[in-house]
Amino acid sequence: ILNIKDEDIRIALKEKMKGQLAISDATMSRYVNGSVRPDLLKRQRIARIIRRHSGDSSYTADNLFPVEFYE
Repeated sequence: ILNIKDEDIRIALKEKMKGQLAISDATMSRYVNGSVRPDLLKRQRIARIIRRHSGDSSYTADNLFPVEFYE
């Protein structure tokens, strides 16, 4: 999510993901701030939502949530 530069798009995507993944604001903040890395299924679903919303097929579960960010 941090890879997406446009703030309005980022906010809209966060809201969409929270609704579709049934996660709280706190959980989304943990994902974005690097406190918690989503499990593989959630990372894949998040990447799919972002690709669909942005039209950019380069977003993947691993490049959106790289392991290094969470270490």
